[in-house]
Amino acid sequence: MNCCGPTVPPPNARSKSLVETLRLLMYVQLVFGIVKLLTPGSTSFGFSDLICCLLIYQGYNGLMYFSVVMALFFEGFSFVTLFAAIGAIILNGQSFFANNDYFPTTFSSIINLASFVLYLTVMIYCFLAYREFKALAYEGLGGGFGGGLTSGLLGRGGAGQTTGGGSYLPSTNNQQQQQQRRDGKKKFI
Repeated sequence: MNCCGPTVPPPNARSKSLVETLRLLMYVQLVFGIVKLLTPGSTSFGFSDLICCLLIYQGYNGLMYFSVVMALFFEGFSFVTLFAAIGAIILNGQSFFANNDYFPTTFSSIINLASFVLYLTVMIYCFLAYREFKALAYEGLGGGFGGGLTSGLLGRGGAGQTTGGGSYLPSTNNQQQQQQRRDGKKKFI
């Protein structure tokens, strides 16, 4: 049994590759977060990384696009904060690898510069996962926000009728009802 595998199986190859990539990025960020917690000058980034790991896990585990969007915002905030710190070091003419105001040790400088690339990568993949998981939720095949896998498959539709979305989206498969209205027949399903 897979330890941190998704509870909702990805229905297509693209979502499966995104889940695997997000899982790998989550593990890398988890290691970076633990290292940052133990490194002076990087503790706040470490807490942010661990929260983002939880959001990424929640997102790929249930194919929930809302969790992936929240992870995207956390990553964006950390990215901008780190970008500002790097900009301040450059602006003040300080060295990255000497004692400076933002990164007190050489190791913290190396970790934070490497995590700058990690943040950018995670943001890109979180955005791609958001698009895919949102499409799956709209089609009724993913976790979405309002329910699990069954929100679109067993939601409002009757036998043989598909709803076309999660439980919070309006039904988009009403061609039969529109045809019946055009014909003037009132038939209840």
